[in-house]
Amino acid sequence: PAVAPRAVMQPTAHDEPPLKLRIFDGLFEACGGFLLNTATEGRMLDRRFGLGRRPRSIVGMGIDWPEEVDPEPTLAKYGLTRPYALSFGRISDAKGYGRILDGFPAEESPLDLVLFGKSEMELPEAPWLHYLGRVSDEERWALIAGAALTIHPSPYESLSLALLESWAVGVPALVNADCEVLADHVEACGGGLGFRGGDFAAPFLELATKSREELVALGEAGKKYVRANYEAGEVARRYAEFFDSMIDMLNR
Repeated sequence: PAVAPRAVMQPTAHDEPPLKLRIFDGLFEACGGFLLNTATEGRMLDRRFGLGRRPRSIVGMGIDWPEEVDPEPTLAKYGLTRPYALSFGRISDAKGYGRILDGFPAEESPLDLVLFGKSEMELPEAPWLHYLGRVSDEERWALIAGAALTIHPSPYESLSLALLESWAVGVPALVNADCEVLADHVEACGGGLGFRGGDFAAPFLELATKSREELVALGEAGKKYVRANYEAGEVARRYAEFFDSMIDMLNR
């Protein structure tokens, strides 16, 4: 409040219960402008707070990706000999992992399931599940590039770096379409499919059983989308453009 209307907020807001707390009302009301991750986030904040005609820009976040990735040494290190679907990040029921673990169609799936990241839930012991724990950044990109597809089960996202990283190296994705942000990403580029409610197995099998050529085409659509919208230099340009316009407005 001491610097409004010069204050600019970058909320990275998720449509989740804490955002309904009244403590945020005055904070959003005081800000002079907003930097948003997606248009979806902006629509949600309009519904919750009424941002009105205050300046805003959809800047997103810059992604740095390796141009060349050789997955084979990392796959050999972890003993991954079968084709796999990959999901990674904070592995918890709040992030939707209970749904995919309970609904994974093990007997029908042509793919194993590989997870890495910090696990906050008990994972089943099953021959189709490989939990790798924390991995290095180099291994992270190798595991993403080596996957047939990636799965993004979270119901709460403001952008999803994991999804953008998957598309950056041409890997198609299955997303929780109950999350408006994830559903809008897929609709914008056609880089995968979505699942809703408890129906995980059918969309997963639909994507997992596509031909290699079809999966490559989906991944390439995602790659084109990410590289057009989330390259670090392009994101930096959007930041600079927004601050220049704010300064001009305040100086009038």
